[in-house]
Amino acid sequence: MRNSIIKYLCLFLFLNISSSLSQWQVIPNNVTHNFNDIVFANENTGFTGVTKIPDSTGIIYKTVNKGANWSLLETVSDPIRTIYVVSPSEIYTVGKSYVLHTTTGGGMWDPIFFQYYDLYDIRFQNASTIYLCGYKQTDNRGVLIRSSSGGIFWNFTFIFENSNKLFCIRFPNSTTGYVCGQNGTMRKVIEGVTDWLLINTGTSRNLNSMYFFNENTGFAVGDNSTLLKTVNGGYPWFHMNINAVNVNFRSIEFYDANTGFICGSNGYIAKTTDGGDNWVQQNSNVTTGLNTIQFINRDTLYCAGNSGKFLRTYTGGNPIGINEITTSVSSEFSLSQNYPNPFNPVTKIRFAVSGKSAAQTFLSVYDVLGNEVAVIINQNLKPGIYEVDWDASSYPSGVYFYKLQAGEFSQTKKMVLVK
Repeated sequence: MRNSIIKYLCLFLFLNISSSLSQWQVIPNNVTHNFNDIVFANENTGFTGVTKIPDSTGIIYKTVNKGANWSLLETVSDPIRTIYVVSPSEIYTVGKSYVLHTTTGGGMWDPIFFQYYDLYDIRFQNASTIYLCGYKQTDNRGVLIRSSSGGIFWNFTFIFENSNKLFCIRFPNSTTGYVCGQNGTMRKVIEGVTDWLLINTGTSRNLNSMYFFNENTGFAVGDNSTLLKTVNGGYPWFHMNINAVNVNFRSIEFYDANTGFICGSNGYIAKTTDGGDNWVQQNSNVTTGLNTIQFINRDTLYCAGNSGKFLRTYTGGNPIGINEITTSVSSEFSLSQNYPNPFNPVTKIRFAVSGKSAAQTFLSVYDVLGNEVAVIINQNLKPGIYEVDWDASSYPSGVYFYKLQAGEFSQTKKMVLVK
């Protein structure tokens, strides 16, 4: 009983200190280890590389139901850092001293070993040319390994003197490439014009990820809230202001020239709608590190991180749409029975907010064990009657409880999802 009281007290305090509104849902799943990378071939089918805690082995998982469940495909002795999906059947994974390749959707994997190298990323320059980036363990120098035969033979290695670990490689087009890494290191190649030349980024922070619109315009993100932008092919890189303090940015992705996302440590997610000039932090509903984010379409995104945290939004992370039925002042707070009930997969929940002024209102969903599985509303609402939809398409059939909290009012009701 005492543990239950402490649990709900902590939940109440967490919800009350949350200052930003969002519709990121934490999706319950069967993974408890760290998601390092996720790639979805479509909205339903995705692959991930996971670091198992505490022994740091690597696991490849696949989902066919939007991340609600993950099936094990392969286990290896070291962490898997990157997943690269060529097609739903052809996938590459990259980890310490190896690359795994499948052409059967994960049914069978062919390993390629690179002794004395520690690898972090893989990208195609064109249909036949593939690059790996990382570092050489024996002397801790940055390294690029190239295959010109579609991965059959790896026939050229660039080892850079006085270079650091290389974490991320990107090709905006078939002739231009960038690689970045430890201590602000960045190099650029233009085939037939330059080799992999060192570029001054103006930072000594680790650079973990990049995104390019074209060969001239792109972003790089890294540790300690580092956000860089270039509009002239890396000459120079500009430091951008962002509303984050001591956040290690891990991933940056754009849907188009205006809409993009960053994720990182401490559950940080931010969105831009003006091409990266301004970023607005969103409430991810988690405090663990987030390592990777991916667009499915403009409003549907997946984000994953440590301790098996897998997030989804159908609203571009924006606050959920709430239908205000009437602005008439209700005589009291109330929570109505959801309808339809039982439901599959969407149900409506109606409630009333009372009083003379707006009230901070929370509407959450719990499973039969008392675990919070979704935060539907976390918003300051003026008095009135409201109705909201809850989409349970990624949740298993069963009994759920939804709870309304506003001021001193609290009420819980039961609903049944039947698929």
